[in-house]
Amino acid sequence: MDGPAPDDGSASVLLLAVLAVAAVLAGTLALTASARALGAATSSAADLAALAGAQAAAAPWTGAVPCTVAAEAATRNGAEIVTCDVDGLGVVEVTVRRSPRGALARVAGPRTATARAGPAWVRDAEQAGAR
Repeated sequence: MDGPAPDDGSASVLLLAVLAVAAVLAGTLALTASARALGAATSSAADLAALAGAQAAAAPWTGAVPCTVAAEAATRNGAEIVTCDVDGLGVVEVTVRRSPRGALARVAGPRTATARAGPAWVRDAEQAGAR
């Protein structure tokens, strides 16, 4: 029998198929990890914005407007304020949005997160009232 066997080169084709599947899987995992990181960064931006706003609300003599301070904190953390509410007790609740960039922007939309911050005595009073 002279000439190539009928299955010569089949291992190369199989190896290319395995490599293609591995590349697709790696890309999917990378996008998933990026989406999770975006969600965590959005939550952090909301937390920091709420804390900054609550700090401004706790010190009215400074003249700082809580929602303006919260918006600045959100911007510094790559997010934008969607809503900001300050109640009469100095509790600030914000919702922020952060948009993905790069390849993630093509497959995932913006993420939003809400956070609430204020004096500890307000939380304690709310918890005591819930019992």
